[in-house]
Amino acid sequence: MPQAKATPAKRKINRPSNVAGHDLLAELDRWAKTAEKGWHPWFVLMRYPRLRQDIDPITFRSITPWDSFRKIRTALKKDGHCNGRPLQGLTLTQRNQLTALIYDIHAEFDACDYRKKVSPLAKEKDSRCRNLRRRIKNVQKQLTDLHIFAQSLHRWIGGDVAAKALRCRMILDECRIPASPQSIDVLSKGFDPGSCSSVAEFGMVRLFWFFFHACRIPKREAEVRVALIRNALWAPWISPVTLVPHHDAVKTESMGCSAVRLAVARH
Repeated sequence: MPQAKATPAKRKINRPSNVAGHDLLAELDRWAKTAEKGWHPWFVLMRYPRLRQDIDPITFRSITPWDSFRKIRTALKKDGHCNGRPLQGLTLTQRNQLTALIYDIHAEFDACDYRKKVSPLAKEKDSRCRNLRRRIKNVQKQLTDLHIFAQSLHRWIGGDVAAKALRCRMILDECRIPASPQSIDVLSKGFDPGSCSSVAEFGMVRLFWFFFHACRIPKREAEVRVALIRNALWAPWISPVTLVPHHDAVKTESMGCSAVRLAVARH
């Protein structure tokens, strides 16, 4: 009688339920299914292409801050402690999403000084808004003239220029300037970007769930990668954290980072 074939063991997959804390990325995935298109943070646009505004892929690639993304990846590769470890095993798509997320977090660090920058701006809000509107109108008129002229030529000669000029004009039409300059006063008084420590904590949480949920990296390895990113890239804003990059049998220390673990648990 033939023996039944043994069922191969299934590959173990890291499940978010194995970690204390709320899975922010799973919540974001659910939100993205019904969210409206628009200019969202770069990580959202990279992870959910559906949410990009109705612009063609060529235009989207032209406005994406690829230079900043490349600098982030280069820093992770050349840093003496990281040695590219946060990027190991990630696909190109995942690497783009990771660098976009780090880029967004860096923007939040910069926003910590937002109140200081907005206060002097509020004194000049009227003239600056008028100047900006005037400059936009001038550029729009030039793009319209270019579009009309290129259209008057043979399509083999001016077709591409006419299409791109119209596309640029449409992008400028979507720019929004405060309807009333008083809105800048509201921003300067009501906007509270939080401290760099709160930005760093929430940034670590998002990075952890990206590694653990999206990339299926084991939780202790995910903690190490987040800590390496913080220590390598966030030094201008926040102090480094202690981590154990590898299991230490002598000191009986497990791999990971307690600071990341606590931040995830708090959220």
